[in-house]
Amino acid sequence: MSKWFEKDYIDRISYILSEFETINLNAEEGMVVLLIQFYNDHKQTIEAASIAQKLKVDVDRIDEIINGLSEKGYLKISFTNRTLEFNLDGIFEHSEEAMEFNETLFEMFENEFKRPLTQIELQRLSDWIKTYELKLISYALREASINKKWSFDYIDKILYEWQRKGITAEKYESGDK
Repeated sequence: MSKWFEKDYIDRISYILSEFETINLNAEEGMVVLLIQFYNDHKQTIEAASIAQKLKVDVDRIDEIINGLSEKGYLKISFTNRTLEFNLDGIFEHSEEAMEFNETLFEMFENEFKRPLTQIELQRLSDWIKTYELKLISYALREASINKKWSFDYIDKILYEWQRKGITAEKYESGDK
């Protein structure tokens, strides 16, 4: 079974940018990570010299950053088929525990909507996760399904109204809505 970050609809660069403050990276490391991911996405050869040229820094500095990313467990470098492969799965595995319920929530939405979520919907769901209790989001999805309203706008209105009324997952569970 593939991991959440290996799914085709996950935009790794968007994830890195949206979670930048929770991933322990400084600005230089972040730019190197983004360039590596960009090169991987476009199946381009990755070399410290090309990264250094793009960032207008010395190759030795890029080597230091790459070593630091490896030490943090964010980057694994392997030699396969006569080429170096740069694997950034460590960044995504680092936050995997936090994403376990989120992945279940994504699957719940996909099951209810009976289709894969779009990148915009995934981003919206990710924004809700930062704002609302996870259980409350699943209850809002349940309410939308009961009313046969499979729309992110409809669910957003439910969540907004519940927040306005001070309804929490606990209150919802006790029937106070």
